[in-house]
Amino acid sequence: MTRARAPSTLWPMTSLLILAATSAALAAEVTDLPPQLRGNVTIAYTPVIQTGSIIEGDASVGRMTTEDHVLRIGGAFAPAPGVAIWFQAPIYLSSRVGFTDTREMAYDPTIAKGSLAYGSETDSDPFRAGSGAGGLWLGARGTPFSEEFVNRGNRATWLIDVGLRTKDETNFYAADPSTDPPARGGGPGAGAFMLRNGFSTTRGISQPYLQVTWLRQGVVPVNLYDDSGALVTSDAPVAPADLVDIRGGVQVRVAENEVNSSALDLDFRLGFDYNSPGQVPSGLYLPSVLPVTAGTLVDTGEYSSAGVGFGMYWRMFKYLKLDIVTDVSYLMPRQLEQPYPVYTGPDTLLISGQARLNVLVY
Repeated sequence: MTRARAPSTLWPMTSLLILAATSAALAAEVTDLPPQLRGNVTIAYTPVIQTGSIIEGDASVGRMTTEDHVLRIGGAFAPAPGVAIWFQAPIYLSSRVGFTDTREMAYDPTIAKGSLAYGSETDSDPFRAGSGAGGLWLGARGTPFSEEFVNRGNRATWLIDVGLRTKDETNFYAADPSTDPPARGGGPGAGAFMLRNGFSTTRGISQPYLQVTWLRQGVVPVNLYDDSGALVTSDAPVAPADLVDIRGGVQVRVAENEVNSSALDLDFRLGFDYNSPGQVPSGLYLPSVLPVTAGTLVDTGEYSSAGVGFGMYWRMFKYLKLDIVTDVSYLMPRQLEQPYPVYTGPDTLLISGQARLNVLVY
């Protein structure tokens, strides 16, 4: 089977994988670094919710909602000017894919495929849920040129950020058939590589910026079972998403108090991301499937999303900072599983956010 890419439970998760360090001066979050021999420790809560209809042809065949609630513990340290090392440990408090107002999958002889529209209505609301720790992120970031280096005369800042995520024993794709409902872990489970470039410049009290992130993920072997709990495929190579995320905006300093080093910045941004096609266990993102695909991998469609975001960065005093951000994106329709003509509807939205507390070790 040709290796492809698939969306993980937390589809557009790219923006949630990256830690931002802080400094005392006016600096855009996407290019900020701690001063030399200084650092920070962060704890963040990041909810991500996708909701919308699922359609077959011109008919709605239900609604799908996916949720991820993640606690992220991390930190950064700058061993030299313009260089920092960082880590992040995600804990998936809850991951869930649920369906309402849906039908049972049935075989439609007119199209020779499975069909929800052809199936009978059901009173049940099927769902898949899991939780657990994710893989550990380790990385380094640096600024080849920066406005912080006054003696060099740089009028803009360029930050390069690279990270590696370790493999994890548990993941959302693998289900334990001995429990009812089947128990799952949290997160994609596969190793990953992340490369980010951030650019910013200062214009008075504002800092326009651009950030481009590429996330490349490996495969994760998963045992797949049919509806009766019998093993169908051993070590199936599930491939979580490869993502490209582009964000641009402006961060504005609206208040500052030099006496206690407090400040308030607001962030207004636009975003676009591309999610590659891939393979997932059949039935993960559909309310039900035919026995012929149960326990196998299926292809999923590629898609893109575009949205707007707002952020508030409040430095309460020198050693404590609170960041609150939210984004709302429109997800373009995509085929959920290649064997079935079922797509996400044109009303699908993704709402994500983050509340992060930074303890600055200065």
